[in-house]
Amino acid sequence: MTITAVRALGVALSAALALLLPACAERSGFQYDSTPQRTDHPNASEAGTAPGVTAGAVSGEGGHDAQERLRDPHALLDRIQAPTPGQEPQAPASAGHERGPLLARDLGDGANGEKLGRPRVAVEERAMDQRDAWRFTRTDQAGGDASTFGTDVDTASYTQVRAVLADGRLPDPGIVRIEEMLNAFHYDYQRPSATDAHPFAISTDVVPCPWQPAHRLARIAIAGRDVDAAQRPPVNLVFLIDVSGSMSADNRLPLLKRAFTLLVDQLDGRDHVAIVTYAGRAGIALPPTSGAERGVILRAIDGLRAGGSTNGEAGIAVAYRVARLNFARGAANRVILATDGDFNVGATGSDDLLHYVRREANAGIGLTALGVGMGNERNEVLRQLADQGNGIHAYLDSDAEARRLFVTDLPASLVTIAQDAKVQVFFNPGAVAAWRLLGYEKRALARRDFNDDRVDAGDLGAGHTVTALYELVPATAIAPAAADANPFVAEARPALVREVLDPSRLMRVRLRYQPPGGGDSRLLESDVADRIETQPERETAWAAAVAG
Repeated sequence: MTITAVRALGVALSAALALLLPACAERSGFQYDSTPQRTDHPNASEAGTAPGVTAGAVSGEGGHDAQERLRDPHALLDRIQAPTPGQEPQAPASAGHERGPLLARDLGDGANGEKLGRPRVAVEERAMDQRDAWRFTRTDQAGGDASTFGTDVDTASYTQVRAVLADGRLPDPGIVRIEEMLNAFHYDYQRPSATDAHPFAISTDVVPCPWQPAHRLARIAIAGRDVDAAQRPPVNLVFLIDVSGSMSADNRLPLLKRAFTLLVDQLDGRDHVAIVTYAGRAGIALPPTSGAERGVILRAIDGLRAGGSTNGEAGIAVAYRVARLNFARGAANRVILATDGDFNVGATGSDDLLHYVRREANAGIGLTALGVGMGNERNEVLRQLADQGNGIHAYLDSDAEARRLFVTDLPASLVTIAQDAKVQVFFNPGAVAAWRLLGYEKRALARRDFNDDRVDAGDLGAGHTVTALYELVPATAIAPAAADANPFVAEARPALVREVLDPSRLMRVRLRYQPPGGGDSRLLESDVADRIETQPERETAWAAAVAG
């Protein structure tokens, strides 16, 4: 295929996306009425910026004590003496980040003890062949009757694929993550009420599989409780912005400046913002400043200029030290990293950097990673940093995407309502012969990890939703083969048929999560009846079209 043909195909696919998905949803009789809401309209307004000042020359105007003492960014940079990522972070005395022993609870069959409060460990990513994603697991094989995965609300894959198609190219298969495509949209799922014991609600829908009618498609949805903007906790943010020379293009630093302006517009006097920049070296463009001083913050943002090489490691160390200056228990303390390319990890290596980010997250300072520009679609470092920092990995390709992230979804982006959330599904072997989970390959967990609070998993923000699709092979769809026995091989004994305790149930969906800040995990369960709907819910039809 020629370059011209690829470009034409990409533009056509991008332009017809909204038409293709409903058409796919109508396969096997699926009826589709309207799209789950997404606020990435191309006519979204662009926020302007105030007259600029030179980066690094901003001072506070309010009476905040720390602001008065540290109004000189250069003096502040000298004072914090940022450690390298290989060193242990020193959290402020008010952080309260030392974890005591976790409370005793059920660890699974036969367990009867108290878990030790050892540091939580991140799950090693699975080196999975792409073909593994399409293999079915039989429920009659050892451990095959359960599926376990960590939740994922990253959306980078969707915007990356969209940007590549709009550029007239076909996306690299490595950037297409089904779970991130599914979770990039807003779904009208049932939400928990203010009086519910859990901040989540589980809903399900089981329909004929559109690409294989003999199979079933089970949609599992988890919806988090919304938090009103007036009731959200205060935020302590540090914008860590790449200002190297490659960031000068309009879809890089200028886009980020407009995006951060939108975010600042949502803040108030409860909040604090600082800006750390990095190119050849790290610098402080804005000391911690009250969100009420909007003009000061906007002038600092407008004054950012691109130029120089990249030294990401130095920037992230400074950013965390600045974040500790205004660390507040109960607040959303977070570093927001924004860059257009591979995050330079310097001499310490990526493993040291990831461990450093994990320790800071355990100390109460999270990290969100934003990618911009073209050419870094497969930036695994950013995704891993966000995972270790209990944050999300997003990709900004337009002002509309910035508005979605920093205006529409701001509480979900900043306010955590649960950490280390894991999903486990038990399949009834009397009803389900085999299954496969669409996506979540890098979020897969061992069965025993579900009950182990030391195992890291995804964090969920206020109003977040998680969508997962399972393709199920009904037990009735597998018939014994009518074949003659091999005369040279002894016949195997018939397999032990386990008693099915409840034939009316298809599966059980379980959600285990820890409250913000950690502690004893909580369990929410929901049984799914062995019943198939002839017409899917609107959300199921859309999700099936995205995945199919």
